[in-house]
Amino acid sequence: MTKNPRREHSAPDQQPPVTPNPQAAAGDQPAAEPVAAAPAASQPEPAAAEAPDELALAKKQAEEYLNSWKRSVADYQNFKKQQEAERKQWVAFANNEMLRELLPAMDDLDKAVREVGDEIRKTPWFDGLALIKKKMETSFESIGVTEIQAKGTKFDPSIHQAVLQDQVEGVEPGMVTEVMQKGFMLNGRLLRAAMVKVSQ
Repeated sequence: MTKNPRREHSAPDQQPPVTPNPQAAAGDQPAAEPVAAAPAASQPEPAAAEAPDELALAKKQAEEYLNSWKRSVADYQNFKKQQEAERKQWVAFANNEMLRELLPAMDDLDKAVREVGDEIRKTPWFDGLALIKKKMETSFESIGVTEIQAKGTKFDPSIHQAVLQDQVEGVEPGMVTEVMQKGFMLNGRLLRAAMVKVSQ
C-alpha cells in the first residue's frame, strides 16, 4: 500500500515586530520620569521597645534591695543598742540582793562610829574604825549606792517608811523630822527605804 507523501507547506516569511516610538506617540513630548515610592515607615523592633521597661524594673528592684538592706542595718544597730542597755542594767543591779545583805552591817558600823564615847574617839582604834567605814561608803558609791537624804524633806512613801509620828513646833505636818534607819538607792532605783519619823 502506497502512502501519500505529506505536503510540505512553506511558512510565510515572518517580519520582526515593530516597536512603537513613545516620543512619536506622545507628540514629541518628553516622557515623565518615574516617581520613586516613599520608603515604608520603619516599625520599632520589639527588643528595643522592651528595653526601657526592663531598665525601669531593674532600677525598682535595686531600690527595693537597698531599702531592705538599710532596714536590716538599722534593725541590727537597734538590737545592739538594746543588748548593751540590758547588759548595763544587768550589771547595775546584779548585786542588788548581796548589797541588801551588807546594809545591816553598814548600819552597825555607822552606829558604832556615831555613838562611841569621847575617850575612845581619841584612840587609834577609833581612827581605824572610822577609816573602815569611810572605805565601805566609798566602795558603795563606786557601784552606784547612794544614801537617801530624808531629814527635813517632805515625806515620800516611795522612798520613806514612816515608823513614828510626832508633833514638832514650827514644823508643818508631813515632814521627816528624824531618820531611824538610813535608806539607799542603787543606780537611781530604791535599794532600801529610809525608816523615818514624820511630823503630824
